[in-house]
Amino acid sequence: MKTASLFVSALLAVALPSQTSWVVSPGNPANLQTTIDQASVGDEVLVQPGTYNMFSLNKGLTVRALQPGTVTLNNASLFHLIQIPAGEHAHLIGFDAPDAWIIGQGTTTLEDCTFSDQGIVLSIAFGPVHLERCVIDQQPFLLGVQACVVVNDAIVTAVDCVMRGANGATSPALELANATLIGTGLELVGGTGPLSSSAIEADATSIIRLSDSIVTGGGATCSILGGDAECVRCTLSSPCNVQSGKMLGMWASGGVTRGQPYTLDFRGDANAFVLLFGSNQVDVFNSLDLQLPFLLSAAGCFPAAALMTDGTGQASVTWQLPSATLPPAVGLWFQGVSGSSFPLSASTVVGGMVR
Repeated sequence: MKTASLFVSALLAVALPSQTSWVVSPGNPANLQTTIDQASVGDEVLVQPGTYNMFSLNKGLTVRALQPGTVTLNNASLFHLIQIPAGEHAHLIGFDAPDAWIIGQGTTTLEDCTFSDQGIVLSIAFGPVHLERCVIDQQPFLLGVQACVVVNDAIVTAVDCVMRGANGATSPALELANATLIGTGLELVGGTGPLSSSAIEADATSIIRLSDSIVTGGGATCSILGGDAECVRCTLSSPCNVQSGKMLGMWASGGVTRGQPYTLDFRGDANAFVLLFGSNQVDVFNSLDLQLPFLLSAAGCFPAAALMTDGTGQASVTWQLPSATLPPAVGLWFQGVSGSSFPLSASTVVGGMVR
């Protein structure tokens, strides 16, 4: 097992001298957008508890609530836009927003966020997006047939998230078009009522890979309708044509917090080796050796642990993270691989920005 010094080395490896931490207080709700506009790529914007105006993000920043769940973004605008240049990374942590979000190009991660709105709550296109410990709820609405989360031409990874379509409408939790969903520990619920819907609706070009999740279609409809779908150790209300597959389940004990223990739990085949890799950024690389894409940035990638599952297919590893002061906007992300034959089983990505 690696010691905390591994994390110190990995975290410091990507630190940029120009990175700055900005702190925003709720005295003026518009200050959040003003600070974001002033910050430079790679900076960190720390938001104190309070209510702020909705903001847009057009550069790679970390915008983090100092205490997740205590920062509310009001619904002064129709939607919240995140569209950063390709090659940059945006990270949003700990926000409660009663409004719609649109995420475009670039790479975006969302942690510990709660979103709710009528109609489409989260729309994702082109850039890879990772969701961890997020709740996305669609509120009842009168007009239209819309999914809670819509993904077009993008890869979405998700861990420990809830997505629910509105009751009383034809509202799936997720709608995929030429998209890929890779998830573990998800609760996906389609709208119920006179016009019930599947939890996931996908076109023929979309790919769905889930493990250890609950997928519930409204009424008697299929849990997953369309797409190339494989589910491992999942509970589906109506499986229809969903296939079984192989995928390594992996969860975290919570956010990556300085001075606190960080635990990763695994679920896969019994008595199987698990190799764990870490990196400072998420990315997407297709590999013929893996059943899923490799989801870590190759730059700064390091071996983090080697484990073996027990007779029930479970394993875990815990590190005590250092409490040392670190540069702003540093991330720590993991992906596990397992198996004895190619392509190897893989997990989704798990981790977060260091708090």
